[in-house]
Amino acid sequence: MKRNGMASSCSKAAYRPHPARPNGDPAPNILAREFDGYAPRTHLASDPAYVKVGASWTYICLPGDLANREIAGHSVGVRHDTGLVLAAFAAPRSP
Repeated sequence: MKRNGMASSCSKAAYRPHPARPNGDPAPNILAREFDGYAPRTHLASDPAYVKVGASWTYICLPGDLANREIAGHSVGVRHDTGLVLAAFAAPRSP
């Protein structure tokens, strides 16, 4: 490379802080952040995720039981919207 007058090029990832954008109206903490001692299937929570399949994104929602951390249902779709979450919570799996 030196003989041909070439040099390698390396870039270092720069950290750029993003300003916090809090919600205007926070959700009430009705569980008081106490996640122990609940009966199974009484308190469910979920966080939709996305996976790249081929050239497009596929979204999945897996509601989890806060009492024992089991997956209580599922929903998969091509749109990341409210319908995906409502479908996942509509028919929870039963033991």
